[in-house]
Amino acid sequence: MGKKLVCTLTAAGAIFATTAFGAITEGSFSVTPVVGAYVFNSSSHLENTPLLGLRGGYNFTKSIGIEAVYDYATKSKMTGEIHGERTMHRFGGQALYHFFPDSVFVPSVGAGFSGVSFNGTDSDNINHGAFDYGVGATYFLNKDIALRGDLRHILYSRNTTSLNDVEFTLGVTFQFGGPEPVPAAVFTEPTPPPTPVATPAPVSVPVPAPAPESTPAAATVATPAPVAAIATAPPAAVVETPLSVPITAPVPLPIAVAPTAPAKPPARRTVSTVLSVEFAVADASIKPLYQRELQKIGTALQGCRDMHVEIDGHTDSIPYPRHRDGNRHLSLLRAQNTRNYLVKTFGLEEARLGVKGYGETRPLASNGTEKGRAQNRRIEIKYSCGE
Repeated sequence: MGKKLVCTLTAAGAIFATTAFGAITEGSFSVTPVVGAYVFNSSSHLENTPLLGLRGGYNFTKSIGIEAVYDYATKSKMTGEIHGERTMHRFGGQALYHFFPDSVFVPSVGAGFSGVSFNGTDSDNINHGAFDYGVGATYFLNKDIALRGDLRHILYSRNTTSLNDVEFTLGVTFQFGGPEPVPAAVFTEPTPPPTPVATPAPVSVPVPAPAPESTPAAATVATPAPVAAIATAPPAAVVETPLSVPITAPVPLPIAVAPTAPAKPPARRTVSTVLSVEFAVADASIKPLYQRELQKIGTALQGCRDMHVEIDGHTDSIPYPRHRDGNRHLSLLRAQNTRNYLVKTFGLEEARLGVKGYGETRPLASNGTEKGRAQNRRIEIKYSCGE
């Protein structure tokens, strides 16, 4: 039965491994009340019985968590020579590993240690150390509530007899706490530089000529009539009228104003760099080990005037099954996490930092070796600054 359940959970994981509105949240707490059945080993001479329990957990990361466990098996009838009833209590802890933690359907494996004690007819009332391991699955109804099923194999000894019990549980998980989930990565184009506006050429305006100045008319001089020596009729007087010639000032030529050359756009410096930041397989989180590399870029961008930045994420060729867009989605998450770190740490303007995800389409090295695949799981940053 255990093998069948493992196969069922694996097949379901392949079908439902797609990002939805629920997922395991790093740093979150959980409370899970459960009901189920407890199957005793035949050597215990106890009938199988219903079970009630409670789980309280904490997720260190999306994949790794721990849980406190308490189970109570209701009264079970004894089947041996001694007739009566017994109840069982189990309390302890276990570690969990979640597969596909960003998905709506999350398979898991778990192992832990607990104490088992029996009360009732002919019981020893002694806690027996028990080791348990098994598989489980969680299906999220929304980001805080999920259905959960688990199967555990419990090993312990009592009265020098090694016992192997099996426990089936179903429950409802309530998840709370932890940081808010990162919103879906959306590509943001960097703000384009302003287009320079050409200054129009000035229009030459002619200066109007001044009004012409006229010289006053010359005085008319009349020649007096001569004294007649003899008494004859005097000749008619002749009046000479001088011509009035106006003096016209020359018309000046129009004054041409030299056009102003349009302002040149400021010179820009463009830098492209491949960061020495490597990511784990199928992971987009930035390890503290590589934050020094990002500090170099962040410091350079802080001193950059009128900057425009493009952050490109890349992956290796290993398929990424947690999203329908596969490696393209994973590379976009890497670019977005890098942008979020630069914005939060160095106070950069988010609108000027664009992100793109290229998946495995632009390898830097061969994907045929582990070293080459590690080089391909990278971030590239291109930025330009105004001088």
